[in-house]
Amino acid sequence: MSDEAAAMIRRTSWSGEFLYGLLLFTGAIIALGLALPGSRLDATDWHEAAFFLLFGLFTISIGYEQPKFGYVSFDRVAQVSGILVLGPVDAAWISGLASLVYPWHRLRKGVPLKSVVSASLTNCGLMTLVVLAAACCSRGSAVRCRSPPRARAFAIVLLMIVAMQVINEGGFMALVRIRGQAARDSLSCSTRPRS
Repeated sequence: MSDEAAAMIRRTSWSGEFLYGLLLFTGAIIALGLALPGSRLDATDWHEAAFFLLFGLFTISIGYEQPKFGYVSFDRVAQVSGILVLGPVDAAWISGLASLVYPWHRLRKGVPLKSVVSASLTNCGLMTLVVLAAACCSRGSAVRCRSPPRARAFAIVLLMIVAMQVINEGGFMALVRIRGQAARDSLSCSTRPRS
């Protein structure tokens, strides 16, 4: 392949990744705007928001590099905890904010700005939508579940975690395809795009 063709593929791939991230970010902002009346936090609850933001950043930071695609993090722990303690709307915007902020440290490691921006928008948008969508799925199932309260709570949390992972993998599978990789390269545990 010629250098010109390789450069064109890289430009197309990056612009596709950026547009995908921008689409996810825009979708997340719209979804949060529609869901915002469900927020429970107010200005006096800043310490709860700060705790879950720092917890989210911590769970993202203790991840590891996946050989074929991106970064595997443990932010699902903070996301589920946030949903259970704060509610889905507040957990979604806090998780999205942590995912928006985290990639920026990569600039110190020499990662190009465009890659950091793309990863930041993609992560923020996808994680926000993952939390909102999974919480909505599990909330809808609570009405139909006729089990004892503990079993029902366990089933709802389990359904929420499975829904979060399925939505997450679907989002990253789309990103992998935009990059021109095989869809199986995205299948891992809670992946985040690496630039």
